[in-house]
Amino acid sequence: MPTSPRTFAAISLVGGVLAFSPPAIASPSVVTVTLDNKPISDALPDQLGMAMPMADMSKAVMSAKAPPSTVPAGDVTFVATNKSPEFVQEMVLVTDPQKQLPYSDGDGRVTEPGTYMLFCNLPGHYMAGMWTTITVQ
Repeated sequence: MPTSPRTFAAISLVGGVLAFSPPAIASPSVVTVTLDNKPISDALPDQLGMAMPMADMSKAVMSAKAPPSTVPAGDVTFVATNKSPEFVQEMVLVTDPQKQLPYSDGDGRVTEPGTYMLFCNLPGHYMAGMWTTITVQ
C-alpha cells in the first residue's frame, strides 16, 4: 500500500494565540506550542530540516517549541502562540510520512502511539529550524 504524508492539523497564525482541539471526551493533554524567530537580516539558512546531513541547529533562526515532548495517547489540545512580530507562522502536525499508519484490525482504527513532527511549512521556515517532534505513548 503506498504511503503519503498525513496532515492532522494545519493552522496559520497571524500573531496572538490559537487553540486547536478535537471535541474532548476526557481531560486532554495540553501541548503549548511557541513559534518564534530571531531577527533576520540575511537569507534564511537552508539545511536545518529534521535529519538533514550537516544540520547545525545553533544556526537556526526560527524555532518551534512544544512542551511537553511526550504525551499519553488520547485527546491532545495544542495551544499555539506566534511570537514573531514580523512573520505569519503555520503549525502542521504529521506522522512519519515514510511509514504506513499503524492500523489495528481488531479496533478498526489507527493506533495513536508514535512520534509526530510539528513544523511550519511556509517557504523556508522548516529548513530554517522551525520544527520539533512530539511522542505519543
